Amino acid sequence: TVTAGTTSRSVTVTQAAGPAPLTPSQESWVAPADGGQISLSTVTSGGTWTATEAASWLTLSPTGALASGASRTVTASANTTTARRSATITIRSGTASTTIEVVQDTNRTITLSRSTWSAPAAGMSATALVTVYNEDTWSATSDQPWLLIAGPIDPDERTLTMTAQRNRGAARSATITVVSDGGHTATIRVTQSGG
Repeated sequence: TVTAGTTSRSVTVTQAAGPAPLTPSQESWVAPADGGQISLSTVTSGGTWTATEAASWLTLSPTGALASGASRTVTASANTTTARRSATITIRSGTASTTIEVVQDTNRTITLSRSTWSAPAAGMSATALVTVYNEDTWSATSDQPWLLIAGPIDPDERTLTMTAQRNRGAARSATITVVSDGGHTATIRVTQSGG
């Protein structure tokens, strides 16, 4: 009511409702490099909520609007690229919105420039380039004494040198295993003809 002297008048004031609050069950997610799933729910006073992803390697199920408190599954596929990647999930209810950040490391922490090598009976040396990701270091072992290996000399070294000694007997084989300090492995299968 507004009063001026002996005159008064009633004035009605209306105010639009603010955005409905959103409370997702997760604010962020570090997805496993080999892929994985989480259950995502959202509490909202807006009645229903939707979610959309901005990356092809993320999927949401079910799609469409869900009731407050209901859950949907977020699935990340394995990251077979050579770099960490990220994406955003956007949650909406009415005019309110919030986001969930998703990051995923690469699962390719070791790659080799070759996976096999055929050595002559006379003996020979060969090299393989080793690439590690996520700043891992690496080491290598041979399962046969006639196949010698060298490298890495320092943490940034990328060259693995293999030396097959002279073979005076039957054809033989060996395996070199390269291991990163992150626990990933890669192998080179070596065969050598008989002498």
